[in-house]
Amino acid sequence: MDNLSGFIVSSPSWGSSDPNISGNLVLFSLPGFVYQASEALAAVTPSPLSRVAPQEYPASSYQGALLHAFLRDWYGRINVFGWDSSHTPPWLVNTLNLGSAYSSQLRYVEVWNAHLDASETLAGVNTVGADNMTISTDSTAGATFNPMESRLYSIVTGSIRTAGSNLIVFSVRANFRDSMIDSWEWLTDVITAYNGTEQRRCLRRFPRRTVEFSLFAHNSDAGLLGNLLWGWQDRMYGVPLWWDGSQLTQDAAASNTVLHLDTLDREIAPQQTLMLFASSSVFESVQVSQVFSDHVQLFSPLQSSWPRYTEVYPLKTGRLGADQSIANTVANLAEPRLMFRLLQSASPYSPVDYPTTYRSLPVLEDISDWTGGMDSKTSVKLVEYDNSLNNFLTDVQGAYPVTSRQVKWFLNTRGKIAAFKRWIAARQGRLTVFWMPSGVSDMQLLNTVQPTDSSIIISYIGYATHVQQQVGRRDVRIESKTKGVFYRRIVSSDALSSASESIQLDSALGVVISPDDIEMISFMAPSRLDVDRVEIDMRTESFAQATIMVRGVLHDS
Repeated sequence: MDNLSGFIVSSPSWGSSDPNISGNLVLFSLPGFVYQASEALAAVTPSPLSRVAPQEYPASSYQGALLHAFLRDWYGRINVFGWDSSHTPPWLVNTLNLGSAYSSQLRYVEVWNAHLDASETLAGVNTVGADNMTISTDSTAGATFNPMESRLYSIVTGSIRTAGSNLIVFSVRANFRDSMIDSWEWLTDVITAYNGTEQRRCLRRFPRRTVEFSLFAHNSDAGLLGNLLWGWQDRMYGVPLWWDGSQLTQDAAASNTVLHLDTLDREIAPQQTLMLFASSSVFESVQVSQVFSDHVQLFSPLQSSWPRYTEVYPLKTGRLGADQSIANTVANLAEPRLMFRLLQSASPYSPVDYPTTYRSLPVLEDISDWTGGMDSKTSVKLVEYDNSLNNFLTDVQGAYPVTSRQVKWFLNTRGKIAAFKRWIAARQGRLTVFWMPSGVSDMQLLNTVQPTDSSIIISYIGYATHVQQQVGRRDVRIESKTKGVFYRRIVSSDALSSASESIQLDSALGVVISPDDIEMISFMAPSRLDVDRVEIDMRTESFAQATIMVRGVLHDS
């Protein structure tokens, strides 16, 4: 056998760099090894063939199971179904979960003897986990069920049990002198690229909601307030939405299942709980099964009679924080500020944008509150490097600036309040994009525009020099005093003189508009909300205010 000499190849990992490492490694390639012939095989000596019988495999036994067909899923047994008070739909149950019960709830249980040829006897009716609830039944132990007989009971029988808790209504009336805050908070992940473009995703299925209001608890109400906090602060309350109330339009007698009231633009929906309110100690809670424009159908009959004009408020399930302060200005007066975190659920307001659209995106047209003006801020995406010794270095990353504006709403009808809540539901915090007009006069028209003109002359504002149709300042809203509102895109611009510029639009306006007929020409920018939390200041049942920061985005629409 040949002997080959080896050597160690140095590399950077050994502490020194070998510039010829590839060449040195060639010495270890296959051509460096001499071919050696294989040794001849030794002669094979034949041997006689032996026959061996196969070994017996040990036997195993397994326990089988009888599989039944569909017949035994229903028949030859006792089936129990749960019903709501409308008797639709039924479902097989072991636990009849009443959830959080503000008041008595009527539920039914159907027991079906599904034996084809055998009678069964009801052993008894009992309840488990139904503390502080009165469970009624229209049957007694010992009742005989004939084959295939079904009977309906009013809560529990056999192994059925109720699970739930009674909720205490926080019935001390809110003080309308102070603001009542209705807050909605989404959760959005915004990923910003180097050039300023964004990718956004919604992280929270339903918005979180908090309600905040003050109380003016006097005499017995002050004592009730203290006991409500002492005995129930660590648990859930039934929280009235004091700003969303209605009134009975007809008397409601005890045992009735219909309440006549205006439900338009209020948080009244099927499965919603309502409170009929006379005072902090005189009220009744009922659950809605169906909603109509002028009345609601209840799951359970009323326990008391209520006259016309009785106040009716929606109830939500909410919890106070760990600490609650109370300001006692005098011995028999308490004035706390309460904030309840409501249980997270789907928004009662379905997402609806304002009807006006431009280039497939909705346009925000309802900006009604100019109290104190509208503040705006222009931002560019850049990073500054400064070592405090020499000139600083700036890395401009964004393609274009973006503008943020503080927008205010003055909502003076219930319809406007409901429309605004539907609009913020469509925004889902910082997620969705819309067109935001600047709301100010950004350019002044100089010439009379004919129906076929797609070019207009404006006073010099440096548009062709500084802007040149950049995103955020290439779309305009042209509002006429008599001809309506027009949305157009600027496709080119040219400075005619130091006093005027020419703006070329993507299409003609189709009408004659003179400079005197112009109300305002404003830029429009693709925008989104700059916050996930929206607070609505509910001053009364039909008056609210809101302020939101809106931020422009680099959206190529």
